[in-house]
Amino acid sequence: MVSHLSCNYVEAVFLNLEQRIEILRQYENGKSARKLAELFYCRRTQINKIIKEKDLILKEYEDFKFRGVKRMRHEKYVDINETLLEWFKTVRAKKIPVSGPMIQHKAKELADALEIEHFSASNGWIDRFRIRNNITFRSLCGEAADVDPSLCENWQERLPLLLAGYDDEGIFNMGRNGTLFYKSMIQKSEEARGGQISKERLTICFCVSAAGEKKKPLVIWRCQRPRCFKGKDLNRLGVSWYDNKKTWMTSSIFEEWLVNFDKKMRNQGRKVLLVLDNATCHAHGAQLKNIKLLILPPNTTALHQNFSH
Repeated sequence: MVSHLSCNYVEAVFLNLEQRIEILRQYENGKSARKLAELFYCRRTQINKIIKEKDLILKEYEDFKFRGVKRMRHEKYVDINETLLEWFKTVRAKKIPVSGPMIQHKAKELADALEIEHFSASNGWIDRFRIRNNITFRSLCGEAADVDPSLCENWQERLPLLLAGYDDEGIFNMGRNGTLFYKSMIQKSEEARGGQISKERLTICFCVSAAGEKKKPLVIWRCQRPRCFKGKDLNRLGVSWYDNKKTWMTSSIFEEWLVNFDKKMRNQGRKVLLVLDNATCHAHGAQLKNIKLLILPPNTTALHQNFSH
């Protein structure tokens, strides 16, 4: 279960490009939006949206015809598109909010995983992906579980309501930091010329309760087994070790960690609240039994998340 203090929610009904072209054709021939909704088993509001976006849809179709190929230009990334769409359906079915930047972030992750080069999840790409799959970005304020307190001027006063039912031992905060301090340039010292800031970094995530209970740190390095750990058992390092070639926290790494954390809480018979910032990597499709997530609003981390201090 997730409580959100952000309001980028997504609702999707899926009709492919050919179906939408057929809807436009029948509408031009005099068929009403109500009748078309019955024929295509969708809402009338969806038909009206397709009619409103007629020019964009026709342009996509004309581009498709002009190239004279079976798939549109972006379909050379068919593996990304199909996998991303399945991820989107899974996440949205769990009433987890998904924004455009989250979809772009996930697409880049998939491109890296599939070793697809020269892929750019640009704004134009996300717009075409949205139109092709008939995805609408809008607030679903009717969902009681997803009401956004940040829409209210006094959302900070409502925060205690979200924390109600949890003692200090049951409220956790997870934050991350990424650097290698011993390779960082000194900020205040004698003048130095010709130096460059090191691009080498790792990501460390800490999870601590309001009572001071510390969970095993999560460490992300660019390879699964560094040479310095040759012959060592990574399970005995006292950290949860993950690898990513850019040392980024990804939604897949976060989901795996989250599922393990939920399992531990379930084994201990504990129901806990996990406070997170609104980073795109925190989108996930996991079914949580003993953890409730509280997502902070954008640009408030420095004020309300302890790890930013």
